Amino acid sequence: MFKIATNPTYTAQVKVDLPADNGKTVQKVFSATFKRLSQSELDSVTDRLSAKELTDSGLINEVMVGWGDVQDENGNQLEFNDTNLAALLDVFPVRPTIVKTFLATLAGAKAKN
Repeated sequence: MFKIATNPTYTAQVKVDLPADNGKTVQKVFSATFKRLSQSELDSVTDRLSAKELTDSGLINEVMVGWGDVQDENGNQLEFNDTNLAALLDVFPVRPTIVKTFLATLAGAKAKN
């Protein structure tokens, strides 16, 4: 049975490979909570991305509504808010990794159907 009512959000793991010494990387993982978009919203996002009217940051601001396991330099959990999100997105390559994760969740949903 298929129910039209769905959870308004879902969570996915974001695995960020941060550059480290000697050309190596270290993987850091946190969870991102994304807004579940309707088909018409997804169509709009896809169209705006294709037309370069929507940036990675713009997409993240539209679809990411929370997180888990994001800490400051002292190990304190950071609250999800605009200031902390901006700080997180300024760490390379977090921004493109969040976008790839979000888009992969969509591709995964299509592949499972």
